[in-house]
Amino acid sequence: MRTCDRRDAARAQIMKTSAPKSKGKKPGTPGTPWAETYPSRRRVRTTRQGGLSDMRRAFVGEYLRTLNASKAAVAAGYSARSAVKKGSDLLRTPAVAAAIQEAMAARAQRVQIDADDVLRMWVDVARADPNGLVEYRRGCCRYCYGEQHRYQRTAGEIERDREAWLIEDAKRARRNAERPPFDPKGGPGWNPNRPAVPECPECFGDGQGRVVVQDTRHLAPDVLRLYAGVKETKDGLQVLMASQERARELIGQHLGMLKARVAGDGEGGAIPVEHRVAPDLSKLSRETLRALKAAYGLGGNPDAG
Repeated sequence: MRTCDRRDAARAQIMKTSAPKSKGKKPGTPGTPWAETYPSRRRVRTTRQGGLSDMRRAFVGEYLRTLNASKAAVAAGYSARSAVKKGSDLLRTPAVAAAIQEAMAARAQRVQIDADDVLRMWVDVARADPNGLVEYRRGCCRYCYGEQHRYQRTAGEIERDREAWLIEDAKRARRNAERPPFDPKGGPGWNPNRPAVPECPECFGDGQGRVVVQDTRHLAPDVLRLYAGVKETKDGLQVLMASQERARELIGQHLGMLKARVAGDGEGGAIPVEHRVAPDLSKLSRETLRALKAAYGLGGNPDAG
């Protein structure tokens, strides 16, 4: 080997042995840098579009769908252990909050609905009379109008009882058993809508109560907004209604009567901590102001400023 070749080989060997060793560990072992172990997730975190990372944009989309900050954070790829705090922090981030507001405005434009429309819906729910959907009525009992205050039935009930008596009477005749006559008791004519009789020896004028559900095909518009459907249970049908208390809270927040600041994360996302401030009514239409005054029983002329 020539002298120059030996010199080059020696120099290469010196450089190889003196080069600092990498302190990084094999991907997947404890202590490995996060970016080396999960290079794809590193790209997700650093890829930005419109000022937001992919994970933050995913959070915005999930929050618009669920309105729950912690669930949106988990769905966007953040750790479930810190989802509550992370969701709250993201809602406070100016860029994220602006993206949420922009997306909500775009969605409202697509569905052709504005703040006044939503407010009127809440007002309808808040001012609706639940008696227009479900009533608890008290009327006469079975003994109030019966002959000698005996048990009274309708004409149809008497007819069915008479048919059952005829069948039983025929059986008694075949057995040569005693055959008592049909007992009309208090006679026909029972009507639960009649008022109770104070002299009734059974109810003493209190009558009996019953629940009446109105025909949902013919509800008033505000009551129809209050109606949330029915659910069949083992005890019968359950009529569901929108929360009027929640509607009043939303109206107060919309008008600025209750300002909400984020203090954490709960079932519906952020937990509002409320404090009262002077409401700003300058941006509401006169029609909405009239509806609000009617809902809260306020007088005065809305056109008078």
